[in-house]
Amino acid sequence: MYFLLSFLLFVTSIAVCLVYSYQMVYAMILGYVLLAAAAMRRGSRLSTVLRASALGVKEALLVIEILLLIGLLTAEWRAGGVIAFFVYHGVGLITPKLFILIAFLLTLSPMPSARASASPAPRASS
Repeated sequence: MYFLLSFLLFVTSIAVCLVYSYQMVYAMILGYVLLAAAAMRRGSRLSTVLRASALGVKEALLVIEILLLIGLLTAEWRAGGVIAFFVYHGVGLITPKLFILIAFLLTLSPMPSARASASPAPRASS
């Protein structure tokens, strides 16, 4: 019950921050405090909650680092004109005669997330 109440207060604080244009960090801090208090109320020790939090932050930092590097790389590409170069020359390849063919070929490009989530076709029984 405490987790549900804490979560609902957390979601409410997010909505308040969105409506009144407050920084979202306030809602995140409040949510952390509420959920940590709920965990302690259910019997977890403060040291256990803090250790679990530190482990989660450590794992998340790797993802944040990768996203930061991707952002830096794409910013360098934009500043260096690489994206504009590819768009300029790529649009030159698309002629009215080849538009439908190129649009079709672009839709065939591999999308791992779509293929991974698709279920295999059922096999016909013999």
